[in-house]
Amino acid sequence: MTPRLRRFFGKVYPEREVNEILGRFHDDVAALRRYLHEEGFMMREGGYYWRDGGSVDI
Repeated sequence: MTPRLRRFFGKVYPEREVNEILGRFHDDVAALRRYLHEEGFMMREGGYYWRDGGSVDI
């Protein structure tokens, strides 16, 4: 993980861990990662992901 990521972002997940979490919900984890990134819910850099925004109604 780059120092820039550690400094500016909260919890940062390696791709392996993202795959494990998403795999609980659907077999196509690559598609889910891509959709989360495209819709602005997650950002990524160098194989690491972090929550970025998006809205969720609770």
